[in-house]
Amino acid sequence: MSNAYKKGVLVKRQWGEYKVIHTDERFTIKTLTILPGKCTSLQTHKYRHEHWIVVQGKIVVALDKKTYKLEENDYIYIKKGSKHKLSNKGKKTAILTETQQGNVLDENDIVRFD
Repeated sequence: MSNAYKKGVLVKRQWGEYKVIHTDERFTIKTLTILPGKCTSLQTHKYRHEHWIVVQGKIVVALDKKTYKLEENDYIYIKKGSKHKLSNKGKKTAILTETQQGNVLDENDIVRFD
């Protein structure tokens, strides 16, 4: 198992930011802040699964060929190899927790399609 994340790291992205709040050999937990009108890239992961829980706001998740609208306290499981994208189509900031589990936990495990 390989985990490249470091606890406390805050990373800014065009869609918002993520912060690593816990990490060990087997899993990583992050908070994701998605700004209004922004979205992540359409992507897959070869080595990890992700679990997202919405703690604030509303989001839209494109997962393979389906779309899901999630609100506070809703959650979704992203199986490794699944194409997924996270969008905040609202006017308020959305915050999620993300738990990653897998053999390789690293930002290099992202294949982007857009």
